[in-house]
Amino acid sequence: IMHLMFYLASVAAPFPFLRFPGYLGPLLFCASTCYQMVSSPFMLLVAFSIDGGRDLPHKELWLLLAVAMVTTLVGAILMACSIVPEYRSTFYKHQSFKML
Repeated sequence: IMHLMFYLASVAAPFPFLRFPGYLGPLLFCASTCYQMVSSPFMLLVAFSIDGGRDLPHKELWLLLAVAMVTTLVGAILMACSIVPEYRSTFYKHQSFKML
């Protein structure tokens, strides 16, 4: 239940320290990142529907979202490629800082 609470806190966290991968563990951090990438277009659609096409720049916001998602995916791919091959299988195992 604590992991669920930490996960929910990381999704709605206004403070960057809750988004630190070592704080939640890599599995929950990855789940949180994937959830945010999937939900962001829907949140943008909701914002557009609330706005009613009056004030928000649609093209610029979609472009900004696309650039942010591509940057996130490229960063994840580069991170996965830079992990030492012997340790890739242990990346998603939960280890506290004490165990490290």
